[in-house]
Amino acid sequence: MLSLILFSMIVGVGILGIFLSMEFWEYLRKYRPKQWESVTYERVFGIPRDDFPVNPIRPLKFIITIFSSENCNDLSILSYKLKLKLIMISFVLLSSVLILIP
Repeated sequence: MLSLILFSMIVGVGILGIFLSMEFWEYLRKYRPKQWESVTYERVFGIPRDDFPVNPIRPLKFIITIFSSENCNDLSILSYKLKLKLIMISFVLLSSVLILIP
């Protein structure tokens, strides 16, 4: 029973993380195009990044961007970074607890 509750919490945190990431990508795309270009692929399967149906994010660049400690004057970016850090940390902790429970 406990593992089912933990599994549902992990799924919920994962879905929340996906939605927050999508909002963050759209914010970067709209207000910080240079930073958005640095975390996305230029051409995926020959399709330019602006015409691609989803955001072609480079996962490692995105994680480095989230956990970087660069000074930013934009409070929205700092807020998104904090929320995404908390989501990632809670996802890892809940997953490790689920694995450790027999």
